[in-house]
This record gives sequence, structure tokens and C-alpha cells, in this order.
Amino acid sequence: WRTVFLAGAAFALLLGQVLGLSEQPGDRWRWVWWGLAGVQLAALLLTFSKGALLLGLPAGFGVLWLGGLALLRSQGRSRRPLWLLAGAVLLTGLALLPFLGTDRFQRLLDFGPRSTGSVRLLLWRSAWAMALDHPLLGVGPDNFLYAYRSGYILPPAWWDPDLNHPHNLLLDWWTRLGVPGLILGMTWLGAGIRGLWRGLQRAGWSGLRLGLLAGIAAALAHGLIDASYALPDLMLAWVVMFGLGSKCGESRVEDDIWPDAV
Repeated sequence: WRTVFLAGAAFALLLGQVLGLSEQPGDRWRWVWWGLAGVQLAALLLTFSKGALLLGLPAGFGVLWLGGLALLRSQGRSRRPLWLLAGAVLLTGLALLPFLGTDRFQRLLDFGPRSTGSVRLLLWRSAWAMALDHPLLGVGPDNFLYAYRSGYILPPAWWDPDLNHPHNLLLDWWTRLGVPGLILGMTWLGAGIRGLWRGLQRAGWSGLRLGLLAGIAAALAHGLIDASYALPDLMLAWVVMFGLGSKCGESRVEDDIWPDAV
């Protein structure tokens, strides 16, 4: 899921760059970003991640469409990039069709014994009980696995006892760090989004800002049913996205990173 999370965020960021480019003839960067976005999309499809494909991508596409509309309108530009984005959505849907017949997608709504859906629901029930039993301090960082399989796993889920996180961003913070950790995590998350939004208000829309916003939306949607923060590399991805977002009101930052594309 590291690859899934990073590929989803990168894909949204690259499409944001596409929407932010000028439509001047011969602009080579536009095709570079389209090509890189295609590579990321292929990587994302090959992960077969239902969370990324059914939650993350729609959330990212939705933010890109609405934000792209605001971006193009503010710049007095043609809406043509939005139709290109709609084409990308259509191509993504078509690319998914061959995989719908696989066992992984056919069992999407299967909540029978030993199914992924059943285990996920049982896991959330166990994580909720764990959070209520340890509301102030949680069970400690990286202790979810030991608390889960030693006392909170429900009998129907005994066949899969080695889950080391609750597959939900909020339950992850709560069970590991208690209510104070949950509040701190939500405050940090809100501060990061607020910093990006303030950057948008100070300097207006751009492809970089739009891509960051879409990447964050995709990551949050995916984090509802999977890990999106619990590992150092995932944390670093959040820090990079929020760090760029808080500074993107300064044109110098964007010029240093993508000099010809923004």
C-alpha cells in the first residue's frame, strides 16, 4: 500500500500540472506531464487496490475537475483541458474493465466468511473497542498488532490475526495515541490543508497547487479504508505535500521546482 498511496498522490499531482500548463503551441512540458501521468496511472492500475481505484481516484478527479474549472476561469482560458481530464477519466474506466472479471473485484461486495470485506468490518469493530478501552493514551505507537491479536480480534476474524493497523486514518491515530493524539493528528491535518488554501488565496490557482489539493483529497479518501500515514515513508509524503502547499503562495518556490511548467 506504500506504492498505492504514493502512486495515487503523484498521479493527481501530475494531472494538476497538466491543467496548469499554458496552451501555447509547442509547449513540450504538457506532453511530458501527460506521459508521466500515464506511467503513474499504469502503476496504480497494476496494484489492483480497490481503495485507490474506487475511492482515491474519484476523489482526486473530482477535486481536479472543480479546481481546474476555477483555475481556467480565473485565467480566462479555454475549458479544453477539462475535456482532456474527462477523457483521462474515461480511459481509466476502460482500463479497469478487463480487471472487473478478476476474483479481487468480483468479491468487492462479498461480506461472507473469510472475505476481505468481512475482515475489514470486523477489524473496525475491534479497533473501535480498543479505542474506547484506551481513550487517553491509546495502546502506544506500533502496538496495535499486539493488542489486536491478544485481546480484541473477534472470533470470525481469527484466520487473519496479523493486521498491524486498523485500516482507517482516524482509528489509527486514536488507537495508537489516544484522544490527544487524534486531536493533534486532526489539527495537523487541518493546518496543512489550511496552509494550502491560504496559498491559493494569496497567489491564486496554479497546476502545482491544484495537483497538491487533488493528491491530498485522494490520499484522505484512500485513508478511510487503508493505511495512509502509519509508516515513515507515508509520513514523509504528507510532509512534502503540506510543505509545498504552505509555501506555494511564493512563486519562487514553484519556479525552483518546476521552472517551465507553472
